[in-house]
Amino acid sequence: MARAEHQIIFDHFESVIDPYVCGSTLTAADFYFFMLSRWDLNKAAMRESRPRLSALLDEMRARPSVDSVIAAQPRRAKRA
Repeated sequence: MARAEHQIIFDHFESVIDPYVCGSTLTAADFYFFMLSRWDLNKAAMRESRPRLSALLDEMRARPSVDSVIAAQPRRAKRA
């Protein structure tokens, strides 16, 4: 049920992104959405047939500020 709800949410974001969550201005909502998207376990399904959402996520990931935050995060231990 949660996966189905995620698809509805991602479809909604796809419909409102232009090119950012709040229109033509980059806001904290874009950074927050990017952070939340990193928690999704099936990123391929999230991006599938959602070109605006994918473009936003790619742009956010390419930002030096986002890169430095991700680099500073502790790495998860690999499972044995």
